[in-house]
Amino acid sequence: MLTPRRLARPRREPNPSAPTAPAPEPVSHLLRPRPEDLGASWPAHAHRCRQELPAELAWAPPLIDPEHPQAVVCGHGQACRLIVWHHHLPTYQHVSFTCQRLSGITGPAGLPER
Repeated sequence: MLTPRRLARPRREPNPSAPTAPAPEPVSHLLRPRPEDLGASWPAHAHRCRQELPAELAWAPPLIDPEHPQAVVCGHGQACRLIVWHHHLPTYQHVSFTCQRLSGITGPAGLPER
């Protein structure tokens, strides 16, 4: 039952300092797969690596695709999280990739023009 006291209480406004969903990071890094480093064992390593991929790295599967790996662009924090995660995998799950800082984005899909 609503009493006069309850009716007189003002409703709380949402807290403006409450955490919200993180804003997308600006694209700053290019990660390129290097399947040539592992040769014929790339598909097996990539398959094992992808099985361990955490949800926070859901943007990374194209980089470690067993059959058709592709370069991906990401933010600095994303690149760091991927590298730290990958570093702690056992060697039989390691794949090879490079990380390049982008100075300017001029090409399609954020890839630097050559």
